[in-house]
Order: sequence, then C-alpha cells, then structure tokens
Amino acid sequence: MARSQLLLLVICVLCVSSVVGLLNECFGQQQCTQFSSCSDFKNYFGVPSVKWPRPVQEQVKSRLCKVDQRGRDRVYSICCSPPKGQLPYQSTSPWDQTPSSNKPRGLALLNMSTCGKDSREKISFGKTAKVFEYPWMALLLDDGGQIRCGGTLIAESYVLTAAHCNRPPVTTVRLGENDITKPIDCINIDDEPDCADPPQNIEVAKFIKHPLHSTSKRRNDIALIRLAKPAKFGFSVRTICLPIGAMVRSPEPKEMIVSGWGFTEHGKTSNVLQYASLSLIPTSLCSNSLSQLSDAISLDDASQFCARGKNKVDNCAGDSGGPLQYHSRQSSTVQYGIVSFGVNSCGEQGAPGVYTKVSHYIDWIVQNLE
Repeated sequence: MARSQLLLLVICVLCVSSVVGLLNECFGQQQCTQFSSCSDFKNYFGVPSVKWPRPVQEQVKSRLCKVDQRGRDRVYSICCSPPKGQLPYQSTSPWDQTPSSNKPRGLALLNMSTCGKDSREKISFGKTAKVFEYPWMALLLDDGGQIRCGGTLIAESYVLTAAHCNRPPVTTVRLGENDITKPIDCINIDDEPDCADPPQNIEVAKFIKHPLHSTSKRRNDIALIRLAKPAKFGFSVRTICLPIGAMVRSPEPKEMIVSGWGFTEHGKTSNVLQYASLSLIPTSLCSNSLSQLSDAISLDDASQFCARGKNKVDNCAGDSGGPLQYHSRQSSTVQYGIVSFGVNSCGEQGAPGVYTKVSHYIDWIVQNLE
C-alpha cells in the first residue's frame, strides 16, 4: 500500500476511534485483505478520508482486522467480501457435511458475509434508535396502510415475521424506516445532515405461514413474506443474520435487544423506532403470567422462550413479528427470536414476553427461500 494511502486509512480510523480494540475477526468467506486490494472500497482509493461518507468510515472501522508494522509504515487490512460469483458464506452447520448439489437452494440467498451490519457509528421504556440503526427492521402494513406488525429483512426478497401477523392480510412491507412521520430520515453529523434514502414500500407476493401454526396454542408462530420485488440495499436497508454456523453464540448471551415501533408504556405506537435490552428467563417462570391469557397455552422449550427487562422494559403488542437479537463474536447482529405474544401489560408489571426461537426453524426457513 502506498504511504499516502496508509496515511489516509490511519486518519479515517482515528477519526472514529483509536486503533486499539478495533480489530475484528473475519467471518464467512470474507478474508483479511490489505485495504488497497479490497474491491469493496475501490471508489475510495486515493480519496482523502475526510471526504468519505460517514457510513463508509464506520464500515472501515467495523471491518478492520489487522495492522502490520513495516518499518516506519503501518499496513492496514480489512475484512473483504469474496469476488462476485462465489458463495458469500461457508456454513459450519450440519449442511457442511452435505454435498453442494444437495444443500437447500435457499441457503445461498442468505448473505452471511454482509448481514447484521448497521451503519451507525416503540418498546416500552426503551430508547430511541438513530437513523441507520437496525437497518433490517420492516414495517408490515395492511391494505388500508395501517401498521400491523414488525419483521426483519433476511434476504433481498424475504422478510421474517410472526404467523399471527397476517390478520388482516399484510399487503405491503416498508423498509428503511426510522421515523414514520418523516418522508426522509436524517441525522446531523458535525452539524451537517446525513440523510437516508426514502423508505421502500414493496408489495407482498406471498405470506408463507408455518403449516403447524396454532392460534389457540400459540405454537409455531413464524412466517416468511416473499416480496414482489427485491429490496434495494443501502445504508438504511440491510439484512439481519440468522443463527447459522459461526453466527451461533455458545453459551447464549445473557441479554439481548428487542426493537420495534409497537405500543409503548403510554398506550400508543411510537413514531420512531425504539429498542430495549431484555434478559432470557426460564419458561417455567412464564407460567403464572400466561395463565391470564388461556389455560390452553403451554410453552415448548425447543421452539419458544421467554424474556423480560428491568425497570418495566417489555415488548408490547404492537411489536409482534419483530426481532430479539444479539451480537455475534464477529460483531454482526443475529436474530435469536421473534416477538410472539405476552400479557398486555406494556411493561407496567414487568411481565415476560414469549418469543419464537429462530434456530429451531432454520431448516424450514431455508427450504422456503426460492
């Protein structure tokens, strides 16, 4: 790498934070590559870093994987995507032992090399999300334009949500949204506005509900939405990772994040995307709360789990279909659960929420991606 390019990259990294502690592990088929050799950022070679868009600076920071000292110079490397035409992900799941010709076709649609990366440098009693934060979030709208549920973009033409969200039928999916009252979302960086692209409203081609979904028993509450056309990826529209292979954390994190525009502690939906931290709790502790809903409901430890927050933090009814997520060891965001149901306390009693466990349904998800 030329000395001038080295200096530019150093400036870029230092303008975000110090180099110490920024090194990341590459995952999937990404390889730790010298910055000047990574085609992902070829448009920025030789361009002063101060002229790079802030999201590009954040991407360089999130991909920094190696720093070599060569004499007086430092050579910086970043996690670089594979050339076009290669599968972006080498799964470490049981499918690794399966010949490529026999692997589910849908696996190739899950871009595990770029998923789960946001571009950032209502949940009751939660916090307001910034523009470019949680770019995989989706709003599900009915024929009248009313928000019915949340969801997550997992592939360019597929959204993951809860099966019960299709009543009334979902007809449109909105991506790239933050504040539903604004046509375009902006954030000020160094007193200069940095605006996202306008939200994308995409028609629903098919709502694929799990065949064993039970409304009365609240089981198998998971569904896929096939979009009528692919989403256009950008800084405000990206996919979340699914818990496959290297994305699975063991042991599971103690705390995870739930996000959505659902009902808040004030009894109304939030105009701005919210998020809150929740902790997993044993399903046995949910029993007393769930008895308020129906005696017919019993939880399945294999496919469901419960979570609850502190200080009245909870998911509320309007957040159905949204994600409970964690950060993988590769610094990507992975979806662990789907908001399914809970007591309509909206955090007032700190009641637990019930979630569909995504890892239990990976085979079903992949088999339904076309």
